[in-house]
Amino acid sequence: MTTNMDVSTCRCDARVQTLKSEYIWTIENYSLRTQNRHESLKSEKFKIEGTERYYSLMFFPTGISGDDDFAKLYLVQCKYDEVEVSFSVTFLVDDKPVKSEKSISRKFNQRVKELGIQKVYRVQNVNELLSAEDVMTIRCELTVRVSEVKETVPIEPIEDSASCPPWHLDFSNLFLSEHLSDVELVAQSGPSVPGHMLLLAASSRVLGHMIESAEKRENGRNVVYVNDIKREVLVDMMCFIYKRKIAWSGVDFIGDLMSAARNYQVKELKQLCETMLSNHLTSKNAMEVYAKAKACNAERLKAEALSLIETHRQKIIQEE
Repeated sequence: MTTNMDVSTCRCDARVQTLKSEYIWTIENYSLRTQNRHESLKSEKFKIEGTERYYSLMFFPTGISGDDDFAKLYLVQCKYDEVEVSFSVTFLVDDKPVKSEKSISRKFNQRVKELGIQKVYRVQNVNELLSAEDVMTIRCELTVRVSEVKETVPIEPIEDSASCPPWHLDFSNLFLSEHLSDVELVAQSGPSVPGHMLLLAASSRVLGHMIESAEKRENGRNVVYVNDIKREVLVDMMCFIYKRKIAWSGVDFIGDLMSAARNYQVKELKQLCETMLSNHLTSKNAMEVYAKAKACNAERLKAEALSLIETHRQKIIQEE
């Protein structure tokens, strides 16, 4: 449900506070723990000293899929916190650094809660990173940038929508409305769906290009043909664009919605679909979720589904 809130009663100055933390992860009996290929290892939670910001590491030491030559490592946010994060990892052998990798910088928000290094090391070179006792030691250096707000001159309060961060406005009253509509979207079947060019183009670069080259009807509206998705999927994609929310509708439908979000470059929607599928992942639907994730290049979701498939292999075969 969308709720309005009083965002501010003052003009604000923002400054960025940089926080740093170091965590040492020791993985004993490494060879034994990585016998099952493509399974993940997860570290204990650790936090930035003096704060309640908790993180953990998710490690895929033999890659995610069968043709993957590189180990992958993800930093996972344990509790929602809107911050900018980067991290580096160094592999230590007898307390000496032998290899280091660094992530990009990324903003965590309500839907983006992990940051990965996709090529930590080549799987075939893992022995270079192990001690004689078959121990892998990883030092993680974490940098978190937090925006702090300082009050200055009081001004009149403004209203904002708590659920619409990209635009700070609520467009739900325009969803599926003819009011001010200047474009019609035509899906595989069914009646056209009214839309608003500026909002759609701001949300999807692909739709923006399609709108630019669209034909115009006598009523003055542009017509955009999206023949590669069903009308109900189109409507839910637009629901997210206008309302910033969608409802769980089953693996098949959310998988189709994730595919549409990927094809039309609605990145936040794709991430939300991945999260929803992950939250509803079970041994019964793991095969279907894996197929959906693979088709959409959703690597984290694919890895989660694959791990569940391997853990419950016998049960899944019996159910099939």
